[in-house]
Amino acid sequence: MVTRDRIDHALAIAGQPDPNAVLLETVQELAAARGARPGWRADLITAVMKHP
Repeated sequence: MVTRDRIDHALAIAGQPDPNAVLLETVQELAAARGARPGWRADLITAVMKHP
């Protein structure tokens, strides 16, 4: 579902001077040496459920 907040967030990310740095930061938040960080999936599901 597209919302104004999601559009604004995507535009803010796209407007970063180094989109590769944004991607790297995202991966570092989600990933660990052996795969996904424990708990990130539950956090993601919780966050998604908060936004209808």
